[in-house]
Amino acid sequence: MPHSLTDPSTQGPFSTVLQPQAPVVGTISPARSWLLVAPLQLSAADESDADCTIVDLRAAGDAPALLAALQVWANEGPAGSRAARLPAASAPGFDEAVELAVHAGLATVFLSNAAGAADVQKLEVVLRVKEAALDRPPLAIAALVNEAGLLAAQGFQRCSTRLFALGLDPHCIWQNRDSDVARMARAQIVIAARAAGLAPLDTTCGETGADLFQAECVGSRENGFSGKLAGHPDQIGIINRVFSEKD
Repeated sequence: MPHSLTDPSTQGPFSTVLQPQAPVVGTISPARSWLLVAPLQLSAADESDADCTIVDLRAAGDAPALLAALQVWANEGPAGSRAARLPAASAPGFDEAVELAVHAGLATVFLSNAAGAADVQKLEVVLRVKEAALDRPPLAIAALVNEAGLLAAQGFQRCSTRLFALGLDPHCIWQNRDSDVARMARAQIVIAARAAGLAPLDTTCGETGADLFQAECVGSRENGFSGKLAGHPDQIGIINRVFSEKD
């Protein structure tokens, strides 16, 4: 049963303009591996076996030239396999990055530094405006939360029918993977995502040897993550293999 937008638990500053809508998950929900790349790395990224590739639009640069490259890249990839990482909802260039993602025909957007449900709701409003103006299908949303978003994680539960995944933003206080804070944050994001019916995605990890990285992936899967972000194509094969295994 769709949630009601009059339910106080779903209210935020953008709630009044949202309408109930079927989830926009498509073919991306089973994805195991999510490769983060810079705009200049699009061709090299295609040589990996990543289930989904995420181009970083936080500093888009020459928008017209990038749009042309993104459109070609989006059209060449399998359905649902192209995504964009957006700036934070309050950051400069947010609207421009959303428009690039919509205009290029990407399937999914990852919202950086999400501080709470209101950020996701703001993104959905902007997406709807851009999609209507450009006559594009709706994009799915994954939220990469910061410290404030982690503390407010319960609010993501019914904030948008487009939201399908939660993860930790790679550039927050949990960068030291061996710290108690990082372990607590990773556990909390799994619990929050599972409770909300969302996919928990593990964040990237730094350069490590293959054996250490495989051990990290096994630990991620055993602790409830459904997939993992990667910062290097060499990590994709390990992620795919580990997250294809059954416990």
